[in-house]
Formats: sequence, structure tokens, C-alpha cells
Amino acid sequence: MFTLPFLLAACASRPPREPAYVAAYRTRDFQGVLNLTQSPRDDRARLVRGMALYNTQRIDESESILRPLTSSRDDEVAGLAAATLGLIAWTGGDPDAADDLLTQAATQLRGIEQTRARRFLASLAGAPASGQPRYTVQIGAFSTNVRAQRSARAATDRGWPGPINVVPESRGSRTLYAVRVGRFTTKERAAELAETIGGFVKDTRAP
Repeated sequence: MFTLPFLLAACASRPPREPAYVAAYRTRDFQGVLNLTQSPRDDRARLVRGMALYNTQRIDESESILRPLTSSRDDEVAGLAAATLGLIAWTGGDPDAADDLLTQAATQLRGIEQTRARRFLASLAGAPASGQPRYTVQIGAFSTNVRAQRSARAATDRGWPGPINVVPESRGSRTLYAVRVGRFTTKERAAELAETIGGFVKDTRAP
């Protein structure tokens, strides 16, 4: 599961008649979003579907939906699409494309979404982007998925950098639900975040 804090914040502003797929996204029910947007009728539905695909790691499908939206006449749609694609580019090891896309996002978004996009863009400056991201910061492990999702939503609301994942872990006969924040190509970058928000660095490739 992968989410950006400013993307979730954008969907959290509740219009008078909130579409069901937006409500599903706000509660991190990404499969629900995909079920509700199988035939999206407008750019906003396509945007949220693309974001949900991104959060469920269906990156190629997400890119194919989001890329045309970066030229949408709706600045918020274009900006959020660019922000998502920027992080896809970054985690794929293309910092130049990430910089261009996140710069577009910071230009088109407004309010807290713009601030968070700029903050994330600034955090990329000078950071190495070689290889695939393997490090994350684990902020807790819970006995139930409900508690883990609550913790993940709180992390999102605090504006911590995405992705914010809930990952089941088997520990003997028990299953715990770990909450992890961020993805980094170097342990040092992950350690910087861990020092800021608490938690510990987790190597996602370790057994």
C-alpha cells in the first residue's frame, strides 16, 4: 500500500455530495476505489483510480491513467497526477523526471497540498536515487489491522512522507500489522526520517 500525504489530504476535503470512491479513498479502501471506478466518467474519478492503483502497487496501470491527466484543465487534478508520477519516477531511479513532475505539482496545487508537495520536492534535493528503494521506517506493529490503519491515517494527517504502508507480519503463531513510512534507496536517508518521527529503519529485503 502506497500513499502520499498531500494526495490523501486533497481527497479529505468533503464536498456536499462526496462520491463514493472519494469516501473509499479517504478510508484507505483502495480496492473499494477500484471497484467503484471501473469505468471512470471524468478526470477526478480517473485521478483517484490512478492513485488507488499506485497504492496497490499496480504501477504500470497507474502511470497509464495518470500521465494524460497531467495536462488536465483542472489544476488540482493535474497537480495530483504529477505528484504521484513524480514519486513513481523517484522510486524508479529517475530523479530528473521526479524533479520536473513534483515542480509541476507544487506549481498547480494550492494550500496544504502545495506546501506538502514543495516539502517533498525539497527533501529530494541531493538525495541519491540509484537502485530500487529498500529501506523504510517502521513506526509500530499492531495486533489488529484496524489499529494499524488508524495509526497509518494519523501518520498521513501529520504530513509524513509516503508511502505509508500497513504490512502483515507473521511472528510465530501470531500475525501483527506493521505500519511503515517512506521508501528510501539508502539506510542513511531512512535513518534521518526515523530520527525525526520515531520508529526504526527496516530493510524490506531482509527475511
